[in-house]
Amino acid sequence: MDILLKNGKIYDGTGADAFLGDILVRGDRIEKIGEGLISGSIRVLRVYGRSLTQRLVRYPQGSPAVF
Repeated sequence: MDILLKNGKIYDGTGADAFLGDILVRGDRIEKIGEGLISGSIRVLRVYGRSLTQRLVRYPQGSPAVF
């Protein structure tokens, strides 16, 4: 499923400051990050400044995750 996340606070994992922008996800991969991405015929989720980041921590399968 293709999803466009609009207007999120994006953290890129480098330690740089977050920025507002859009993330286009195709299947299980991030295809594009930027501002003002056009949705076309995909599902759009307006995240309104919520924090977005790639998965920075992987838990071994079967391990309990505590948040």
